[in-house]
Amino acid sequence: MPSIRSSSSTMALDNANKSSLINTTLLRAWRERWDNFQWGTYIKSVLPKGVSGDAFDLADNIIQQAVIGSDANKLVLSYLRHSLCSRQISHSSVIMRIAKFDGFDRPYCLIALLDFVDSIMNGVTCRTIKEETSLPGALFDLLYWLTQVFSTVLEAQFSSDFTSTQHQQILNILKKLLDKIVANQFIVANIFVAKRDNVELFKKLQEKSIIIKNNMNNQKCAALTNAKPIETLLMKLILVKLDGEVLVQNNSLLVEDIETITYCLQPYIAVNVLLHPNCSTNNYASHLQMIQQLKNYPMWRVYSELIRSALISLHNVSNENDISRESMWYAFTFIRVPHIIKQLNSISGKSSLK
Repeated sequence: MPSIRSSSSTMALDNANKSSLINTTLLRAWRERWDNFQWGTYIKSVLPKGVSGDAFDLADNIIQQAVIGSDANKLVLSYLRHSLCSRQISHSSVIMRIAKFDGFDRPYCLIALLDFVDSIMNGVTCRTIKEETSLPGALFDLLYWLTQVFSTVLEAQFSSDFTSTQHQQILNILKKLLDKIVANQFIVANIFVAKRDNVELFKKLQEKSIIIKNNMNNQKCAALTNAKPIETLLMKLILVKLDGEVLVQNNSLLVEDIETITYCLQPYIAVNVLLHPNCSTNNYASHLQMIQQLKNYPMWRVYSELIRSALISLHNVSNENDISRESMWYAFTFIRVPHIIKQLNSISGKSSLK
């Protein structure tokens, strides 16, 4: 037991030393006006090889320094962008830290942070990188923060007879950002998942939405450019459902370039079959139905992707000369998969595979 305590205290001390070193490097970069390449070179020497900057709160340290004054430091924010693009930090850590910013009385910082989020929103993804399970929660925190920003602008307008240039600029960026979020089915699905998981924050969002509706009843607030569209977009995201308007409108099957879902089904099938070989058919069916609802795909699409995923896994093990694993995948592909399809078909209430 003493050795475990000693090990944990040493690890905490190492993390504190690294965070202090990151802050020192950041201040030196700002004083000497390093460009992004210099910053990237030096920060790599600070972080241990193969370890993400999230372990040492790199995003938190950078943003803290960037918004220390009345206006955001554009140079320091460029270091944040470089660290994100070079995958030294994750989208979830950046979004989560921005959502903690509570300086709503500093409009220039709000504008800079909103503009930054708007610039990275199309790149938010879980594919090929370890975004952990924190991305849905981070996006849900971001939605609450955007609601707070909008509510702050409305309250300022409610108590004033004129609209400041900064507040109008905030509304313009907010409208553009929310349009991107609503149009991105992946982000909307993550928000839905987080909404079901974080009931307490969802209640706060509902309370905040009531305040926004009351403020919008005031003529001065309703007259603000983009105020009504922003309210509508926020309500869509707060009240999003699997069969709701947002997910239905974003059906990617409406275009000819059909996105594959094998990237999420094939790893799910491969890992689950190996770790839980006795997993019931009902469990498989319920999980696949959830994916189908989140992606808003017809059932025939899920059937074909399921068969494709099983065949890919079977092909992968056929080259390993492992008879036991190969037999397991043969059994799953040609015995279990038909039963899963039958169960999915009965759940969906359809009598055919059309």
